[in-house]
Amino acid sequence: MTFNIHHGKGMDKQTNLYRIAEVIDRCHADIVGLNEVDNHFSNRSHFEDQAAWLANQLKLEYAFSPSISIESQHVTEVRQYGNALLSRFPITCKRSHSLNTLYGGLEERSLLDATIQVHTRSFQINVTHLSLNPFLHRKQTDFIISHLDKKSEPIILGSVKNSMKTKA
Repeated sequence: MTFNIHHGKGMDKQTNLYRIAEVIDRCHADIVGLNEVDNHFSNRSHFEDQAAWLANQLKLEYAFSPSISIESQHVTEVRQYGNALLSRFPITCKRSHSLNTLYGGLEERSLLDATIQVHTRSFQINVTHLSLNPFLHRKQTDFIISHLDKKSEPIILGSVKNSMKTKA
């Protein structure tokens, strides 16, 4: 499952992670790629570590990949925004690849690259949120194809190019 959670905000403009968790729970997905996830980012999400909160609520493992990281003198945690992975299976490895250097930082994006263990088999799970700009989208896609071409395990790529609001 992929899910653009819009930092927890529903169509009613209210931030409510319980509703997001309910949608994920109802889908019974084993692996969930999340986009537009806040990690202590701002007041809009009550400075919550949303991936950790959802993982705890749903009793899943998680990994997070920041697309934006902001250090502040007023807040102890680094404020981040990006992609996340929730999994019923153990996450044995996780890496984050910045896609920002591909185009001079015009639009900050990242690729979450994780390995999960399903019984005795490893799978590569990648989560990203691609640009709507055709030039940037192509650069990001080229990087991802090149990156994934080096992998020997089966690969699942969860990506969002265009976002639509859900009723969560």
